[in-house]
Amino acid sequence: MQRISVLDGLRGIAVLMVIVFHYFSLTATAAFCDINLYVFKLTKFLSSGVDLFFVLSGFLLGGILINNINSKNYFKTFYIRRFCRILPLYFLLIIICVVLVYVFPVFNFFEGEIPFVSYLTFTQNFFMGKIGFMGSDVLAITWSLAVEEQFYLFLPLIIFVTRSKNLHGVVFFFVLCSILFRTLFPGINGVWNLAFILHRMDSLFIGVSTFMIYSEYLKRRNDVFYNKSLNVILILIIAVLLVGILLYFANIVSLSNIKFTWIAFFYASIILFVLINKDKKIINIIDNKLLGFIGKISFGIYIYHQLIIHIIFQFMRNTKPVLNNYNDLILILTAFLFTVLISFISYTFFERKIINIGLKYKY
Repeated sequence: MQRISVLDGLRGIAVLMVIVFHYFSLTATAAFCDINLYVFKLTKFLSSGVDLFFVLSGFLLGGILINNINSKNYFKTFYIRRFCRILPLYFLLIIICVVLVYVFPVFNFFEGEIPFVSYLTFTQNFFMGKIGFMGSDVLAITWSLAVEEQFYLFLPLIIFVTRSKNLHGVVFFFVLCSILFRTLFPGINGVWNLAFILHRMDSLFIGVSTFMIYSEYLKRRNDVFYNKSLNVILILIIAVLLVGILLYFANIVSLSNIKFTWIAFFYASIILFVLINKDKKIINIIDNKLLGFIGKISFGIYIYHQLIIHIIFQFMRNTKPVLNNYNDLILILTAFLFTVLISFISYTFFERKIINIGLKYKY
């Protein structure tokens, strides 16, 4: 699949949403929230940046698998490229954490009952759900990587067996399964619902289905009536879903166990609308160099952002990240700038070189 620049923009938006949520919403004290209550409420919605990542991931990687389903290197190339993209940077994070804990015992990145070996096997989300605790903030973010890696263990086989013919039906089945698992087995403190593959696979599957819908659109894009009709339908769907999301985050309605599915459909509709209209000027809001740049280095930003802010606050304030006043805000913004800088360096001199090794393996 050729790189679609507007999706880099969406990826940039997704990681910025996660950053704002972690850096502001989760660190803000009651005193700061009283002063900036409206801003604080807005940041709660930004926690769904991970859901946007999931839908984008399902769209892109599902699309790659569907497009190359007849390749003799179908499985081999997919897994080698995934290895080269995810594991080197992820294990670099683990190594850095181990070194920091050893050199500076004040850092307790491996707190709780989550076994160290689980971080090496992408099974930490299982233990997080089992004990109802996400672990340290620096490594808690890795739950989403565990979900994705577990998902891509079986997705290639599902697509290979179904040959795309009944894939929408398969997606519908697994989406229902996720809702059922969230209803019956929420886990301690609801952590199963947040971080376990069986409870969160719906967002990724919806991304795969979104690619199939987009592929159908490409076959009929010269049909003016079809184009206009699809745009109108998508706008209506986005409006309805957005109202539900805003009412949920305002604590007016409860989406209960369909929350993640609802949000995933919202982002899937956004992705389709953006792709269908990517040549129009209004989409330049998303398809621009700044968001594209952030999108390209988004994996590094996601991996490093909690580590960097914890290091800065520990050495500058001898505390965990907290947003109590505007001096703290300046420190948080400094952490963000360092995160972007380090992620750019990481992508340029480390990640991209290994990615290129993976790209040598062709489908």
